[in-house]
Amino acid sequence: EAERMNLTQDEVLGAELGMVRRIPQPVPEDLEAGLIILDPAFGKNTWNDDSAVTVHAKIRGMNIPVVVDSWHGKLGEEGLFDKMLEFSYYWGISTWCIESVAAQKLFLSYFRLLFRTRLMNEEFILMLPVLSGGVAKSSRIIAMRRAIGSGSYGVAASQEEVIEHFAEYNPQRPPDHDDLEDSTAYGLIAWDSYGESIKSRGITMVANALMNRSQTNEGLRLGHQISAF
Repeated sequence: EAERMNLTQDEVLGAELGMVRRIPQPVPEDLEAGLIILDPAFGKNTWNDDSAVTVHAKIRGMNIPVVVDSWHGKLGEEGLFDKMLEFSYYWGISTWCIESVAAQKLFLSYFRLLFRTRLMNEEFILMLPVLSGGVAKSSRIIAMRRAIGSGSYGVAASQEEVIEHFAEYNPQRPPDHDDLEDSTAYGLIAWDSYGESIKSRGITMVANALMNRSQTNEGLRLGHQISAF
């Protein structure tokens, strides 16, 4: 279509991202609910050697989800656990979504072990595998680029790098790293799959709850059911 219209790649990407909703940077008190998505470095190719974490939230007074925070880089498994905790402590979010293959192979069981060895209430954090549904990575990323570009998924002011990564993404050219885009793209799938559960959990004082091992959480049953498939 672009060739028929004699459009350059920059013009096509500019059109796709022409209605981005840049949201003033929220503070934790602005959030109603949220989730943290981990896309770990589990790929076979050299450009898959970064992990990425993105924080997605529903903000009071807004009817669209927003990417409010992110990180990408190289960390070991325990370092990623600490990074997820860092975001949970700051934003008050107790739902973790982990890319499905990595979740089932390692991270769900390993993160639960870390909670236990650190004497934390492992029941409080709801860890969910986020499934690709058979959709290729490039399709996920393009779908999220369209959602961001149409204004149906917001991006906080601090997350300009997220917009830049989507603007530069070209599915026909292997990127140096596409982990930030992919972690962000899983937001659409996670809200669609678990949205009601995520919203019902709301925002809370995560640090206090993790230290209260006697506290129960209704999300535990859902987490066990999903991790068992």
